[in-house]
Amino acid sequence: ATTRTITAILENFQREDGVVEIPKALRPYLEPLKAAPKDYIYPRKRG
Repeated sequence: ATTRTITAILENFQREDGVVEIPKALRPYLEPLKAAPKDYIYPRKRG
């Protein structure tokens, strides 16, 4: 199910320039970015 979710986010939030808009609901769990290239999304650092 995780793979389908990631695929859906990439398909639905990708802009023309290839940048993926991070949905507001997921922003607290990722680095403090509003958008990132699809190969540059990292998990949030803990600690």
